[in-house]
Amino acid sequence: MSRILSFQEAIKGPYPKLIMVDNRSGNFLSSRIKAHTGNYNHIACIVSPTTVASQDPQGYRFRPIETYFQPDYFIKIWIVDMTDEEQQSWNALITAELNKPMMYAGYDYLGIIGQYLHSVFHWKWLRKINNPLKKFCSEREATHLNAVFDFGLPVQISPSEANQQFHNIPRMKVEGYWFDEES
Repeated sequence: MSRILSFQEAIKGPYPKLIMVDNRSGNFLSSRIKAHTGNYNHIACIVSPTTVASQDPQGYRFRPIETYFQPDYFIKIWIVDMTDEEQQSWNALITAELNKPMMYAGYDYLGIIGQYLHSVFHWKWLRKINNPLKKFCSEREATHLNAVFDFGLPVQISPSEANQQFHNIPRMKVEGYWFDEES
């Protein structure tokens, strides 16, 4: 049963674990993603009590955990029922992705154009307009989950669509939610 987690509970292992992020700060890019895709505008992966592996406009990189655990953020935490071998494979895949040259790590700005055109014209094929060397946050995490767990997630998936799909995967569980009650 999911519940509201304290910060310490939210960042506690096992790792990796996924966070669905609703950035309510008014950030332009975050608000546009949420308006286009639904209730979440980002997905990232907690890899340690201090670090998140995350795709952002500067690339796929390690970020301090405090980047996401802020007053204007609502976080949903997903965990995967995994073996030790799967956990090692997932961590190795994240590390390999982080070590790729920047040409693979940057943000898919061409994909933003494709997403925008899709939202205007509602032609599904427009979502395929993207840079094949780069990924959105949700595409990156779907690729990782499919490689390690063979979940069969669509590769071109939004954070909100990923959240919906996770509910249908028996090995995925909502660990809980975090938000700053003071904000």
